[in-house]
Amino acid sequence: MITAKADNRRRVQIPDIKSGTVFSIENDGAGTIVLHELKPVKADKRLPTARLKKENGRTVVVPDQPINMDAIKEMISEFP
Repeated sequence: MITAKADNRRRVQIPDIKSGTVFSIENDGAGTIVLHELKPVKADKRLPTARLKKENGRTVVVPDQPINMDAIKEMISEFP
């Protein structure tokens, strides 16, 4: 059995755990604490990018992907 002791700042060092690892904590109230390691979720999409372009004497933003008008209408509908 491996034991660990909290220091005066309530920190506990657990062997074989890398720095920066994130856990969810489950406390059943009866003295049992369970740590569940959380893995980062990788995004499926890359972030949209755009470029600036001069058009008729004005600067406009040209996105790298088509604009979805239905998605824009849905977002605008949330504003008061």
